[in-house]
Amino acid sequence: MASGLPPEGRRSVRSAPAPAVPPSGEQEFLAEWAAFRARFVTPDGRVVDTGNGGVSHSEGQSCGLLFAAAADDRASFERILAWSRGALRRPEDSLMAWRYRPGAAVPVDDPSNATDGDLVFAWALLRVGGRRGVRAHRDLARAIAGDVVRKLVRHAGGRTVLFPAAVGFEHPGRLIVNPSYQLGG
Repeated sequence: MASGLPPEGRRSVRSAPAPAVPPSGEQEFLAEWAAFRARFVTPDGRVVDTGNGGVSHSEGQSCGLLFAAAADDRASFERILAWSRGALRRPEDSLMAWRYRPGAAVPVDDPSNATDGDLVFAWALLRVGGRRGVRAHRDLARAIAGDVVRKLVRHAGGRTVLFPAAVGFEHPGRLIVNPSYQLGG
């Protein structure tokens, strides 16, 4: 798979050992995860934004996935992953649609992604894929990373920028740049 970067800018995606929750805080973290899961994660794996009309966002799904990975809660991880891929997967790439509105005639009415959600999702997949040797998780993380580079990284004004989403930031003759997504010179 071509990465879109020159050879000197390419790096293989390797899963580094995931840092463990510090032993002194492990029980507290696990208790907080259990409380979060009970309050915000449905039995089918949807992470609910209770402060925003019960919608779900790719950012919430990815954070839930990362929390489950950190807690070594494989069952929750797999449920969140399955729901996310089933409800938010975009057909043209490996990225996720940014919002799901339950009860709406079309729950995913805006298929645009949220890059931060995609990046955290890939991070969580790499944590579990590396720790448990789950090739499918590593492969999906690589596919997401490849699509982020291909669809969301641009060079502008001597800088490399990352778009917050695949739609709405590139126009004929100009790019809309969010400085918090700048990658470097």
